[in-house]
Amino acid sequence: GRLAHQDKSLPEAIEAYGRVAAKRDGRGAAKSGGRVAEAAYYRALALYEARDEGSLRQARKEFASFLEKEPKHPLSPSARFHEALCAFELEDHAGAEALFAAAAREDPSLAGRALLRRGQALLLKSPPDAKGAADVLAEAEPLLEKEASESKSDPSAARRLAEAFYWRGEALLARGGDSLSEAAAAYARVHARFAGESAELAEKSLYQAALALHLWGKDAECARASELYRK
Repeated sequence: GRLAHQDKSLPEAIEAYGRVAAKRDGRGAAKSGGRVAEAAYYRALALYEARDEGSLRQARKEFASFLEKEPKHPLSPSARFHEALCAFELEDHAGAEALFAAAAREDPSLAGRALLRRGQALLLKSPPDAKGAADVLAEAEPLLEKEASESKSDPSAARRLAEAFYWRGEALLARGGDSLSEAAAAYARVHARFAGESAELAEKSLYQAALALHLWGKDAECARASELYRK
């Protein structure tokens, strides 16, 4: 299974992991622990990586089953994080938010990424919680800043930090009023720092900064941001 997974042969990997995960003991009961537990986790991960809706729904179920059977397993924090990602991609933002909160508490190494997605989920759920999203994303920023500084060769770490700034801007923009100045500053940071690592988001941030400045009544600053955007 692992070799097929590494080669991105996901259907073959899912089938192979499934054979190991389904092993029974001498009494016919399902085995747990060891290779069986690992196979169950990696089968769910391969299903998640397939990304189609049916696979995401099945992956979510299998991560939940893994956590129920193996709550203390070393892979459990990652299983919860990926269960949350499944919920997020299936647009169950309220369910994803609760799972990301738990993942952030369970594993410090996943906390920055979990808080980023939790903040997004809070803003996307119905009804949205703009204040909660802004607060959670502010908590995520220093963690992701640390990750980016320690992983300079990994552009995805910088992109996650750019996302945190951008989505905090979105949350502050949604709050309006006195938060508009902070929203404009958050968008400006994305444009200033991440034009190389996340060019599309940097350009979008410039437009959003102009919008925040307009709503804030800063017409001269809005005009400058708009001129930069048109370039």
